[in-house]
Amino acid sequence: MLESLKRYSPAVFGIGIICFTLPWVNLTCADQHVATFTGLQLVTGTTIQERGSFGQNLKEKRRQELQNKVMNGEMTQEQADRIAKEPPKVAPEPLAVAILLLAILGLALSFLKSPKSSFMPGLVGAVALILLLLLKSKIETDATSQGQGMMHVEYAIGFWLVLISFIVAIALNGYFYVRPEKQVRTLQPQS
Repeated sequence: MLESLKRYSPAVFGIGIICFTLPWVNLTCADQHVATFTGLQLVTGTTIQERGSFGQNLKEKRRQELQNKVMNGEMTQEQADRIAKEPPKVAPEPLAVAILLLAILGLALSFLKSPKSSFMPGLVGAVALILLLLLKSKIETDATSQGQGMMHVEYAIGFWLVLISFIVAIALNGYFYVRPEKQVRTLQPQS
């Protein structure tokens, strides 16, 4: 029975990895939807589609910042005009990259068959969970500072499923690691 339960550890990490394709973060400003980001977009970076009055405010703010850089001699007017035409970009988030890599590592380590091999996937799940909570805090801080307190962050289904998958991975692998050896011998089928 325990060996069949151990097969769920790779599945839990696999589900977490798949959830990177789902929406993670919804940004709103004054009850107007601004952007939605998936976990993969946080990993790879993306561009923001500027829509409505908020999009106009973003464009105007960006133009002002670029004009300040031109006035300070940091760039030419030609460079500023070229940048102003491009949609705003969101850089890859290093914490999201680390979380995805840890989920992949946890998946790989879940296939180890040694008696105490459950420690490593459980540890990887715990570190990934901590980084996920740090990412949540960083997103909220960034949205507050860049949105001047007007941005509201809502976490979507993908984020919560990844969080749950890491908690389940920690619990499942922790259980396999701390279970008494006698229990393992009595539950294993005899040949």
